[in-house]
Amino acid sequence: MKRQRIWTCRQHLRTSLLPVDYPMRASGRGQKGFALLALLTIFVLALTTVLIARVSVNEQDARRQVSNAGVLAEATAALVGYAVRQQPPGTLPCPDVNGDGLADPQGNGCQSQRGLLPARTLGTDALRDRSGASLWYAVELAYVGTAAGTRNPSRVPTLQLDGQPVAAVVIAPNAPFEGQGRAVLNASDFLEGENADASLASYASLTSDVGNDQVLGLRTGPFWTDMARIALAEAGRTLQNYRLLCGEYPWASVFGGPYTSVNGLQIGSIPMATAEPFDWGDPCPGGTAPLPVAWLVTHWSDQIFYRMCQSAEGSCLSTQDNGLPPVTGPASSVVLLSPGAPLAGQVRPSSLESNYFEGQNVAVPDTLFSDLNLIEHNASYNDVTLFLSP
Repeated sequence: MKRQRIWTCRQHLRTSLLPVDYPMRASGRGQKGFALLALLTIFVLALTTVLIARVSVNEQDARRQVSNAGVLAEATAALVGYAVRQQPPGTLPCPDVNGDGLADPQGNGCQSQRGLLPARTLGTDALRDRSGASLWYAVELAYVGTAAGTRNPSRVPTLQLDGQPVAAVVIAPNAPFEGQGRAVLNASDFLEGENADASLASYASLTSDVGNDQVLGLRTGPFWTDMARIALAEAGRTLQNYRLLCGEYPWASVFGGPYTSVNGLQIGSIPMATAEPFDWGDPCPGGTAPLPVAWLVTHWSDQIFYRMCQSAEGSCLSTQDNGLPPVTGPASSVVLLSPGAPLAGQVRPSSLESNYFEGQNVAVPDTLFSDLNLIEHNASYNDVTLFLSP
């Protein structure tokens, strides 16, 4: 009993001498638990940091893509606007190869098929991408103003974007990769892969870890639809003036040429060479028969289909869209058709209308024609139409 009291006193004395905040020794199992919890916390924090960084990068990429998309769309719209103002419509400028903003033609082509977008020639401000780099531009050489031959929907380009024919491509280089010094007009300092190589007529739109070019192509289908509207409007004005002054529309020529009127022929091509009953530029009852503009004769004679009614027949032609049931449009005295870019199976040049036009436009009867607007164009129909009434 005495011994127990002595031991209790000693123990009490030892405990009372310890600091009040003296930590209790943790067990081995507790130490392992704390360590595991600490590692898990570090891992979660690291993962969260990575995810936040990735979200931030993705958000920046998305903003860059949207910003550049607007600039690229503005550039292609400027190209289309330029092309519709040219004679013939469908003419595109050469690239700018020295940085002065002007197109640089040479001989029957350009100083280079690829260069900078010629902003001053297009009448726009200098367009830049989100990184501040100037836009690059490549063009189909058959469509530039110095090119030999005709410019119309049947002139198939060799320029390609992702393996598909295009009239032009516009490229936003984006931020440089390591090793790109951004030397002015050095393509490999701005563009990557197929877009920067020696194959100037082939481009790619896919981005990757080693390529961040953002590319927009000027597709031949919509491009030539816009140009065809200009050509048909010009042809329509000429024919209406002819009838106003001469009393009748001119007789047609055989489709595909020669482009001389055949007396009594009402379906074929516009007789761009010589007209009947009064030749172009000759006197007729109301004055002088108008002359077709030179670019229409040179570039579109073999493209435009012509069907006319005599005065005594009135508006003998009708139109419909391809809906079910067919919706009939207003009666017309003239139908003019321009082809779009060649569809699968169409071979041009040709004397066969089916190599240029589709649907009801190559079917019997020859008094009923299809009329689809651009939004309805598809892989089996892309005709552009104009209907005239007296």
